[in-house]
Amino acid sequence: MMKEAEYDNLEERLQNAQRELRKLKNDLDSTHFYKNLTDEKLKEMVRVFEPTATESNLEDPNFEIVLYGFAMYIRSAKVIDDSSYEKMQDMSRPMTDYWIASSHNTYLLDDQLTGPSSTEAYKSALLKGCRCVELDCWDGANGQPIIYHGWTRTSKISFKDVITTVRQYAFKKSEYPVCLSLENHCHIPQQQKMAKYMVEILGDLLLRAPVDPDEDCLPSPEAMKGKIWIKGKKLKEAAGDSTRNKAENDDFVVDDEVSEEDEGEGYAQGKDRDSPVGNGSVPAAEEAGNQKKQKKTKKIKLHKDLSDLVIYTQSRHLTDFDDAQQNSDYRHISSIDDKVCSSYAKNQSKALLNHTSRQLIRIYPNKKKIDSSNYNPIPVWAYGCQIVALNYQTACEEMLINQARFKQNQGAGYVLKPEFLREDALHNNNFDINDNSTFPRSQPFSYKIKIISGCQLPKPKQYNKGEVVDPYVKIRVVGPPVDDSPKNSRTTKFIDNNGFSPCWNEEFTLTTWTKMSEQRTTNWQIRTFQWTASSPATGKSRFSTKKAAVSTQPLFSSTLK
Repeated sequence: MMKEAEYDNLEERLQNAQRELRKLKNDLDSTHFYKNLTDEKLKEMVRVFEPTATESNLEDPNFEIVLYGFAMYIRSAKVIDDSSYEKMQDMSRPMTDYWIASSHNTYLLDDQLTGPSSTEAYKSALLKGCRCVELDCWDGANGQPIIYHGWTRTSKISFKDVITTVRQYAFKKSEYPVCLSLENHCHIPQQQKMAKYMVEILGDLLLRAPVDPDEDCLPSPEAMKGKIWIKGKKLKEAAGDSTRNKAENDDFVVDDEVSEEDEGEGYAQGKDRDSPVGNGSVPAAEEAGNQKKQKKTKKIKLHKDLSDLVIYTQSRHLTDFDDAQQNSDYRHISSIDDKVCSSYAKNQSKALLNHTSRQLIRIYPNKKKIDSSNYNPIPVWAYGCQIVALNYQTACEEMLINQARFKQNQGAGYVLKPEFLREDALHNNNFDINDNSTFPRSQPFSYKIKIISGCQLPKPKQYNKGEVVDPYVKIRVVGPPVDDSPKNSRTTKFIDNNGFSPCWNEEFTLTTWTKMSEQRTTNWQIRTFQWTASSPATGKSRFSTKKAAVSTQPLFSSTLK
């Protein structure tokens, strides 16, 4: 039986909970969501969460949602209606003005050396709103091109099957354009097969000509809605160009390598490499000589059929920014790894900002990340880089940041860059993301976050059966250096032995120079206190609402579930 003291304590806790809920209900009444609450929305809310609600008593003007129903509503994800503040952004600007959700080595389900490849990885990325997927293309058996991470022992999948999967899932999540980023290592016969499959399978979805013949900048996401476009090498337009030499069957020699990355070779240095063409149409011994020759001359044959599919995002090696400004235009794109990008950001920040305001650039993880780990995308976005490719198969903090970024704009996979990162604005200021004196505002933003309570917090895996967590909340602004500082990292007190319904009621004021929609997110971690070891996390989340609101934040485990 329950002892009298325990009963009194339980009754007191229930009374306190009721008072808190009533106070919270009053707070909710003043938020933006409830100002636009219609009778129909209110009835639907009560119908879903109030156990005593029936069709008849919902018509009674005096019927109210009671404590239990209201508590269920607060704990649900419905407490904030995203559509009330997440409006669709202007999608009519040039593609260079948007951050684009992008995947690196999309075909992989695990690490970069031995992990399995699968068409399911493309399906998963596209259903998460990814708008740029990568295809590493190599000669396969029986004249059929394959996709895998070259020079490694990752498994191989059919190029044709991947294109079929892309057609099926490209526009399930978002209707805005999808880019197929080709890293092409195939020889002429299989390049022709690649072009044939893309034309036949993608059909009218495939972009085959410029949106506007008279354009002088990239088209907008709106203008390319429902289209799939190809990123890759393209033959020179002038037939007499010295770097374009006609060969048999309309094949041409192209100056510079087809792939800017050739990542697999870097991963496999000093290792027992599995030849990517050993089962292809070219003998392995002959191919080894061809590879050495290609490395030395930096030239490879490119078939006209494949070249003709590259309308925008024509791959071009980034030698330096002066060369790019003089010899490339809006149709070109360069790929660099995150380490190179960091170096540019540190030593040539203004040049990098100007480049990304005029042309697309793609950033990918450096070759040391063989475990498919990721880099922090926020500093890269801060310099205007549009195609920031991450390993979507890896559950990590960087992917949570990516999810928070592209939850904006109704999950379109495109997020409009702030005005000060666009070409017109950069011509008129000396903006530097590392120097707040150059920001387009004289004062930083301040906003308050109140941590109220938690509910049914999971135990970390390290805990034994019967152990109870002592949870606390740690919040941190994740953004450019001017915002991501110790003063924007706060921690609540820990609640002893209560993971079921801990209550903190602590408020913090954070100060930032960038808006949440521009450059930053707020990272939440629910951790459990331990005296003798580092505190294990029980869950993580990202907070992305931009208006005053009461919100229930779902927590993600290390697998983002």
